[in-house]
Amino acid sequence: MRKQSKITRALCAGLMLVLSLFITEAHAQVVCSAALVDAEYQYALGQYDEAVIAAHQCLEASDVPDSALDQTYRLLALSYLGAGQPDEARAAVEKLLDRVPDYQSGADPEAFAGLLDTMRRERGLVRSGDEKEYVEIEVFYGTDRKSTGSDDPGEYYGGERGAFEVGSCMVSIPKGHQTGKLESPSWFRFEFSEDPSKHLMLHEVTPMEEAGMYEKLRASLNESEEKGLLVFVHGYNVTFENAARRMAQLTYDLGFDGAPVFYSWPANGSTLDYPADEADVQWTVPHLRDFILDLAEKSGARKINLIAHSMGNRAVTAALREIAPSRSEPLFKEVILTAPDIDADIFTRDIIPAILPVAGRITLYASSKDRALQLSNKIHQYPRAGESGDHLVVLTGIDTVDASEVDTDLLGHSYFAEAEPLLSDLNLLLRNSFPPDQRNLLERAKSRLKYWLFH
Repeated sequence: MRKQSKITRALCAGLMLVLSLFITEAHAQVVCSAALVDAEYQYALGQYDEAVIAAHQCLEASDVPDSALDQTYRLLALSYLGAGQPDEARAAVEKLLDRVPDYQSGADPEAFAGLLDTMRRERGLVRSGDEKEYVEIEVFYGTDRKSTGSDDPGEYYGGERGAFEVGSCMVSIPKGHQTGKLESPSWFRFEFSEDPSKHLMLHEVTPMEEAGMYEKLRASLNESEEKGLLVFVHGYNVTFENAARRMAQLTYDLGFDGAPVFYSWPANGSTLDYPADEADVQWTVPHLRDFILDLAEKSGARKINLIAHSMGNRAVTAALREIAPSRSEPLFKEVILTAPDIDADIFTRDIIPAILPVAGRITLYASSKDRALQLSNKIHQYPRAGESGDHLVVLTGIDTVDASEVDTDLLGHSYFAEAEPLLSDLNLLLRNSFPPDQRNLLERAKSRLKYWLFH
């Protein structure tokens, strides 16, 4: 009996030791994960010293996972560069390349990508002439535009109505890309043809059978950590080519980890065709509805985020209203309605209450400087949901963000994809699911309901 008791005590002691090690390792991973989230948040806010401190907290934890180490060294390098400490940034990149010699910078800032490339050359990891001066992004699409039969990728789909098709596009982004820009040839710079080293270009359009497209989409998702979809629906006066380019630019500038998908309805790409686009955006609703449902059912995505712009919000909200009655839980993690060209009263009374069940969260971006919506207001003689000022829509159940203080172009209509503060806010929303009170926004109130402002 005494011998058996010793064996029992030894086994219990061994089990306690294993359990203790497991708890310690789990605690270390939790500490590191929390520190990484904080580091990303501080970096996105431009608080580089705080980001460095948070990243070091992860490094100080024991048994840090390999993927977390890679991300920590990357964040350290980015933060040191932001803080103007190039030597410390080099040391962080050195650690990163020690671990992953072929590490690719993806959508990170040009300064980081340049430092990474330089140090890889110094290590003999890149031979002169091997590098492309651009990166390529594959974006998936659904469209009910009519195919033109053109060999030119930019003209493959026109502005006429057609049968619904799916496929993928290959878009290149120059390594000198500026955040928020859709670089194109300019006569003022004596540029008369596209150059992938300078311009954001659509290179290939590949229509596919649905089964083949979803197989490829699932494979793309399996290469990502979060296995999420980012689905974009464009507005009026947008060609298929520019929709593809915008989708790639958003994916790149947001550093989105997942598969990008855009839906292109038959907008004519002309400012004079507003009435025709209004008819087409209504006509496209059944196709968009079915495409959304197919993405949810066939893509294998863990989460789906949806961004609509301008008149595209009409198709999106109409499709969601048709889907909502059959849903017992949200279909989307984030639904982001940017500059919606929708009657504000109808938006408030009919649309938002109907679509709330399909979204984990709905975010509305509006602006008083949006001249396109000001013109739409005059045409329809009623305020638009994307306008702010006296017409700002603030409702229970949605997060309204007033972007009027953000610098925009003359038209002020595409701020969601062009202004760095907006892209930073979208990054925190999509990557970290931060609510507005954690996204460096100012809190305000209208009729006792909260809304948010950029500084």
